[in-house]
Amino acid sequence: EVFRKPASPAVADFVGAENVIPGTARGVSADAGGERIVEFRSKELVLHAVSDAPDGAVHAVIRAEEIALSPEMRASSVRNQVAARVVELAPAGVITRVTVDAGGVELVAAITTRSAEDLKLVPGNEVVAAVKATAVHLC
Repeated sequence: EVFRKPASPAVADFVGAENVIPGTARGVSADAGGERIVEFRSKELVLHAVSDAPDGAVHAVIRAEEIALSPEMRASSVRNQVAARVVELAPAGVITRVTVDAGGVELVAAITTRSAEDLKLVPGNEVVAAVKATAVHLC
């Protein structure tokens, strides 16, 4: 639980969450037993989360392995698909950490090195970063 839903940005940093992003939250759906759909904004980045976080200043925590990259937007159940630009690739064996700029916010995605090669990722490439609303934790 502490790894998936850290109680604070400090705990998220301590447990190694790669993406801890300051921003603001605003509920966009009715409360359903404590959780609701919440719109999170940081600079130009807008994400949706399933959360019980109150409106106002929050941090979004997204684990790098929860972010998928693709060359274009696709019809799917993934709520968050944002345009991004590859900034850096850091291969480490079978996993490559890809840093992208999404609306002025840097996100780190952990993908297989084979996937990075198949997508022909290099700095400057335009990609789509996708993350399910259930994988965006607000604290």
